[in-house]
Amino acid sequence: MKNKKAIIGVLIFVFGTAFVVSQIISNKKITSEIPGLGTNSISTTNATGTPVTLVAATYDTSAQTLKRLGFASITDVEKLSDGKKNNDTKVQELKKELAILDTSTNDIEIIKNSFFIAVNLDQLGQKDTAIKQYEYVLTKQSNHPTAINNLAVIYTAKGNYPKAEVYMKQLIALAPSESAHYTNLADVYRAFMKDKKSEIPALIQKGIDNNADKVSLTLYLADYYKQEGDFTKSVEWYKKALVLKPTSEEIKEALSVVENKL
Repeated sequence: MKNKKAIIGVLIFVFGTAFVVSQIISNKKITSEIPGLGTNSISTTNATGTPVTLVAATYDTSAQTLKRLGFASITDVEKLSDGKKNNDTKVQELKKELAILDTSTNDIEIIKNSFFIAVNLDQLGQKDTAIKQYEYVLTKQSNHPTAINNLAVIYTAKGNYPKAEVYMKQLIALAPSESAHYTNLADVYRAFMKDKKSEIPALIQKGIDNNADKVSLTLYLADYYKQEGDFTKSVEWYKKALVLKPTSEEIKEALSVVENKL
């Protein structure tokens, strides 16, 4: 079973810097209002072509952002560098992103910069402040996948598993065919929310039904039942995995090991 550090590592590996780059909404021109939602909602697509919904509303200026995040002035932001070169780079990026809030009139650009403010705060170790900014981003684009993912990562690291669960479930709703969403939540249940372990089979089955990676999810359940000592069920799921991947010597060996425990 994975510990907290390992689980967070999986989340960051799947949804870390590389994923952030691919998922940030592109600078495409806003195409239209969403029918039925009025002038407060506008439609565009992100870098993967997935429709996203932005809220056409007023945005916080740099001064308003600093106040909302608990900084008295830009001087407080500068103090975050703490004399470290790497931190100084992030602080300079943070100041640049804040300045753009006062000059841009493009909704997509403002949301992108608001998101990167959260990322820089996150990387500077200002987790609680980053949470505020990620949540602000979600008030402007409720289905921003990386803001949601990064909130799940932070709350898992902080040990606030119910909050992490909320955001992990949002990720499943946004991308139901992504197998890692299901296994990440299942890992949290197994390690930290043991009262919800009974929900794992249905959760993983949902992933299989949604055309996620059927082999990896089937093997996940096989291993889950093995760890739980239910070898009959484990054999059942290893056999299902073998049907999906009949030439896999690794699955055959794992199946043999569990069958010997019956």
